Amino acid sequence: MRFDLIDLHLFLFILETGSITHGAAQANMSLPSASARLRGMEEALGPPLLERGRRGVESTPAGDTLAHHARLVLGQIERMQGELGEHSESRRTRVRLWANTAAVTEFLPRPLGGFLRRNPGIHNLSVKHIYCMQD
Repeated sequence: MRFDLIDLHLFLFILETGSITHGAAQANMSLPSASARLRGMEEALGPPLLERGRRGVESTPAGDTLAHHARLVLGQIERMQGELGEHSESRRTRVRLWANTAAVTEFLPRPLGGFLRRNPGIHNLSVKHIYCMQD
């Protein structure tokens, strides 16, 4: 069984509109192409995904399961694209700061808090302690 993202989008459009014709239009696809894709999905799965009636289509139990997983998969891909977009737009930044214990505990908390509020693209701030030994 093999579905691509176009199949999943198409199936959800069909369910949202209640019509293969309108779902195909939402997916910018011709009706024959949408019907062929839907038929291919049903052949791959076995049970029918839709009940066709005079007033449109309704999801079968197998269609409900496919719709549930299609929403999960498409949502996950959308989140992935958003996170990858952050990297490509250089909005994610890593800052490393080396400081001694006194600076970390007494001088840095307030300025770092303000800095992080003004720079929400920083997702990784690490502070390394430098230990100084006196003779």
